[in-house]
Amino acid sequence: VKTNDDSNQVVGMAEMGISAIPSLSSSSSGTGRAVTIGLIAISPDVQNMGLGKALVQKCEDIALNSWNETYVYAAVEPWKVNALSLFTSCGYQRILEEDNSKRDVIISVPVRYRMQTEMRPHLLLGKQIGNADDAVGIFTLKERKEEMSR
Repeated sequence: VKTNDDSNQVVGMAEMGISAIPSLSSSSSGTGRAVTIGLIAISPDVQNMGLGKALVQKCEDIALNSWNETYVYAAVEPWKVNALSLFTSCGYQRILEEDNSKRDVIISVPVRYRMQTEMRPHLLLGKQIGNADDAVGIFTLKERKEEMSR
């Protein structure tokens, strides 16, 4: 996201792609491939102006209209309260373990920090996009795996 003035200053960015998420696999040997939003960053000067929501929406538009995907996921570090709030306000729900234990799915994600890569726990959130009439909440891995196998 660039400013509208003559400065051409970048004030926000989003990272998205196709990720392999083993816990989404519908088979014991496979890896679930999923559209994921990995990072949303907004300059402190322009936070709380709707830019984060606009970037999430743009990622969803790309997933739906360019990649024909109807589910989008976000992996968020549990202590990143602002990120969790952003995704929740955009309709994302926490994915729960398939054993009905009401436990959040936690995945390990490589994070680059001070020139080193370390694995950090992230909550998995998800949202079905596209036709709102067809949308259903994503609640458990079991439900999502069943949906992926259809």
